[in-house]
Amino acid sequence: MERAATLLGVESAALERVLGVRELRIRGQATTDVFMSRQQALATRDALSKYVYGKMFDLLVATINTKMRAVASQEGRDSKNMIGILDIFGFEIFQRNTFEQLCINFTNEVNIPFSL
Repeated sequence: MERAATLLGVESAALERVLGVRELRIRGQATTDVFMSRQQALATRDALSKYVYGKMFDLLVATINTKMRAVASQEGRDSKNMIGILDIFGFEIFQRNTFEQLCINFTNEVNIPFSL
């Protein structure tokens, strides 16, 4: 929990709370904490992981596209180069998906229409 919290830039106690407790709000009453079942906590963890992977992937593609535009601009070329992604998610299903596997899928499925 400590390592995950550090990597996400949040307090460990806050991450633990988000992954194990949900707040029940009823109009006109105080908020009540409801502890999640093990299955609910695991589903919440998985949803958070998918969200983080998605954001990392979006950032990676946006960064590469921005760099490609900057290089084209510096060289005085038209900056129509970009990376397009087609159906990268769900291509393969493993017991455990890793960032490395995401990069392998990315490499195998990406059409990069630019020249060096």
